[in-house]
Parts: sequence; C-alpha cells; structure tokens
Amino acid sequence: MKKMRRRLFIISFLALVMVFTSTQSVVVTAATEGPNDCDDPTQFVTIKADKVKIAFDLKEIKVDKDTCVQLTFVNLSPATPHDFSVDADADSGFPEVYVYIENNVGGINGTDTKTINFKTPNVDVTLEYYCSITGHRDGGMYGDLIIGNGTEAPGFEISFAILALGALVAIPMLRKR
Repeated sequence: MKKMRRRLFIISFLALVMVFTSTQSVVVTAATEGPNDCDDPTQFVTIKADKVKIAFDLKEIKVDKDTCVQLTFVNLSPATPHDFSVDADADSGFPEVYVYIENNVGGINGTDTKTINFKTPNVDVTLEYYCSITGHRDGGMYGDLIIGNGTEAPGFEISFAILALGALVAIPMLRKR
C-alpha cells in the first residue's frame, strides 16, 4: 500500500514538474533600447499605455513573417512609468525587444513616445508582450505578438499528454487496492 502511494506520488510529482517547467518563464534582464536591426520598415505598429489604467490599448499585434516592423510606443500616463517588452525566443530567432518610458511629463502634446525597428523571424510564432514594471503584467498589461499565422502556447500539448499518461498509469494502481 505504501509503495503504491509512493509511486502515485512520484508519478504525479513528475507530471507537475513537466507542466511547470515546459512553459517559458519571462524575466527581463536587459535594460537596453532596441534592437534597431532593420532600416526600412514595411509594417508600422503603434501601441499605447493607458493614461489611467494599467493596460495597453492593444491585446493583440499581428505582423508578417520576415519583415521589418517599426514599433512606436506611447506612454499616456503622467506619473507612471511603463515599458514594452518581448523576450528573445531562441526557437524562432526573435530578438529581445525592450522600450522604457519614464512618464509623459517631458513629451510632446502630453505624451512621451519612442520608436524602434525590429526584424521578425521567418516562422509562424506567437510571443507575449508585456510591461515588466512590478505588478503591471499581473494587472493585465500584456498581449500577443502574432508573427505570420502564429502558434499555440509552447508546451501545453506535451504537458497535457504527460498528465494523461500519468493518470492512465495511476488508475490501475489504485484499482489494485
């Protein structure tokens, strides 16, 4: 009986480890502007940080594969700093994108704006963009950057399959009691 419970616990634990380690963790470590790795943009995106709420005005940005995108980030908040962050993705070759704006006090017409260019990879992928200021992402300041046709969230299918397999192994063990 103890061996069976121990096996069930180990299988469940391993399944949970697979679920939580197969998703991408997001940590911004670089505080650099950029990348400006293309000079001739063919797509133009403007995203704004809300004046009052902790929110972006867009929940989804769609861009083509293998193209130069010009991103204009506008912080409408008079007192709150915001940034626009996308982590580098080694699988697709997407570079890190990070734009920080303290507030709109020094901006033109009540806004502070920064513009960067970046090159999208030649693959269909969906990445998350977010504000890395403490509490902002948890408050809902994030969205999807869809490149080409996009993709599903990484790791979900594999994690679900592992959990299902763990359940299939555990059921016969429980019935033997």
